[in-house]
Amino acid sequence: GIKTLIYYINSYSHNREKERQRAAAANEWSYPLPSFVKAKENEEVNSATLKMTQGERELVNQFIISGLSCLKVFRFNVDPEKDPPIITSDEYKSLSSNHPPPKYYEMLEAFAASFTVLESFNFRRVLAPNLEFIAHEMEKETSIIAIFKHLLLSSGKAVSYEVCDLLISFLVEHIDEVGVHGDEDCESQANSTTEGYNPSHSSLTCSSSKRAHHLFLLFCLDFSSLNKFPKNEIVLRPHLQKLISECFRRSTEGPLSGSGHYMNMLRSLFRVITGGKFEESYKELLPLIPSVLNGLFRIFTLTEDDALRLVIVELSLTIPARLSVLLPHLPLLMKLGLIPALQSNHGDLNNLGLRTLEFWIDNLSADFLFPILAQQSSTMGELMVSLTRHLHP
Repeated sequence: GIKTLIYYINSYSHNREKERQRAAAANEWSYPLPSFVKAKENEEVNSATLKMTQGERELVNQFIISGLSCLKVFRFNVDPEKDPPIITSDEYKSLSSNHPPPKYYEMLEAFAASFTVLESFNFRRVLAPNLEFIAHEMEKETSIIAIFKHLLLSSGKAVSYEVCDLLISFLVEHIDEVGVHGDEDCESQANSTTEGYNPSHSSLTCSSSKRAHHLFLLFCLDFSSLNKFPKNEIVLRPHLQKLISECFRRSTEGPLSGSGHYMNMLRSLFRVITGGKFEESYKELLPLIPSVLNGLFRIFTLTEDDALRLVIVELSLTIPARLSVLLPHLPLLMKLGLIPALQSNHGDLNNLGLRTLEFWIDNLSADFLFPILAQQSSTMGELMVSLTRHLHP
């Protein structure tokens, strides 16, 4: 019902404008213009009639604020015959810790769908100011991320494009808050709907940790929308240089224990760009290749976290760049990415290392590749030993 109501509020001015044009063409001027407008065909006034009024947008804003609170009703599976009519605060906390029922996710998606009937201008004017509020509500209920999932992945390419643009701008402004909490796997966490809680932390630290985790999930979800709607790459591209530079700067200026989210964000981003073969994004990242490799090497040599090292190994082998651009950096890529990938105990990294080596051999002449491999005898020896580990009789 609310979706229909918002649709008619949004469409009223459009229909009114069509009727005005019809009446004007038939010399039936039913909608007089203001007295200060001298010409009937005033472009400024005509364009203004195509937008919702400020009061109408305020109503939609109130719907967002009040609607999210009302949706908590669907958070619980209440059996009138078994559950008491009044739920105490302790019982509320106990119920809130459980997984929400499917009905709750259906209502979140219906809530998100109610805004998809807005045209671009009104959609932006309504959603952009409320992103902070929705992100804050996610700290109380992680499942609210289903709203962004629906808008980005299930509402069509036009809506996804608008949301991707608004969300990436919001997230880049708050990128400094992402590194508060430790290491998570980006793509698996992007599909999660629960957040662990460590009672030993203070409430302030836990709140910051939850916010960091949720911003991290939103970044990954925003990136993943490019897989379904490649056009979203256009709005992501202008933020790439700042995004990558900030990830490395904030990973190295503080404790390396806070680097996990940033490196996993880059892993998700690199996978999307290389998987989609977005040529314009390749060009956008071209000036950053040396600094990216140096930053990865620095973190790899300083950290003792094996999980973080594996992420860096994958990053070094999936940098969005053509082989011709990476040629001057092949010795570093051998030491940082190829050999550790072949030496790891993870099948995905083994396969990535083998595919990378095969790609180099297929596309580079022996006269060029062999001197690079033979520059350091230890590197060649490590490569041969790593390869023999994968030989089976």
